[in-house]
Amino acid sequence: MTPYVGKIANVKFRILTGNSFTSDIALDDFELIDTATAVGLNENFLTALRVYPNPSKGNFNIDLGSTVENAQIAVMDINGRIVYENVITTSTTQVDLSNVEKGVYFLQITVNGERTNRKLIVQ
Repeated sequence: MTPYVGKIANVKFRILTGNSFTSDIALDDFELIDTATAVGLNENFLTALRVYPNPSKGNFNIDLGSTVENAQIAVMDINGRIVYENVITTSTTQVDLSNVEKGVYFLQITVNGERTNRKLIVQ
């Protein structure tokens, strides 16, 4: 895909299931980037980020590794509905999801306009 980096391309995926049923999937609005030159979240931030315990009964600790200004955190269910939102300014915080149903959720952390995601499991 290297020849397409930075260019607009139409991509079509064909999924073949075990019973020979095929289905086409179209993806819109995505960009291929050269990971060697990509600018994103500070690598130290990604290395230092810890979310624990995971899985849990609903209480998660988020450790960003360093104090940040206005880190936005959001937790979404599998349908993309936001079940928790907060802005944090300290290096660690606790997220209480004890009021949500058991299942898989997605934690999105935004710092300085850059995002990273983690999967959370509430048991």
